[in-house]
Amino acid sequence: MTLGEAFDILTETGCRIVPDDIGGIALDVPPTASPIPRDLLAVLSANREALVAAFGKPTGEAVAADLAEYLASKQITGASAELVLHAAKLFGVKGQGITIEGPDFEEREQAGPVQFFETGIPFLMKIDTTWHQPGIGKFIIPGGTLGLVIPQTWAIADTTERVEIEQMIESHKRRKLFDYLPVWLMGQPRLVRTSDFTFEGAVAPAGMNLTPWRDPPPVEK
Repeated sequence: MTLGEAFDILTETGCRIVPDDIGGIALDVPPTASPIPRDLLAVLSANREALVAAFGKPTGEAVAADLAEYLASKQITGASAELVLHAAKLFGVKGQGITIEGPDFEEREQAGPVQFFETGIPFLMKIDTTWHQPGIGKFIIPGGTLGLVIPQTWAIADTTERVEIEQMIESHKRRKLFDYLPVWLMGQPRLVRTSDFTFEGAVAPAGMNLTPWRDPPPVEK
């Protein structure tokens, strides 16, 4: 059983993955739910770290007061330091849990800038999906369309698009809808239900930009 199939079964049975009180996740099983297959639990257990990152909630204070000073001591300042501070706050990482490893400052200068941005994870849309978009109207995203899961929502370069995605994520969380992920699909960031796509058989072609949200294509006039 794949993780995508596990999400499909959870949706069908009415069960949900929810954050617990200690920074992990729990499986919410309503009294009317169908029995949960043992292999589904095995899949969730095998992917626990990824699920905690997607559905868990941060614990404790996000950033220690001396984190900026620590970064400065490692010659990490300006925009680079701001990215670390932002990521620490967003993902609830305690400041004392952040360490900088790798070559010293002179070696880093020779090696070039540090790479902060993770590449997207290829996926394929399962079936034709109707999409409603303000200013465009209704259109179809065909089944088999290749997209990329965005691992760092905060790294979306377009401020308007980033804020929109972040607001949608918060809205879904308030409604206890935890089975959506931010993705890059058909030229822009979107929030897509995990049951609508699969990672199986998804391969990025050679030369494909795996972080297109960092440098969105120009708008055609």
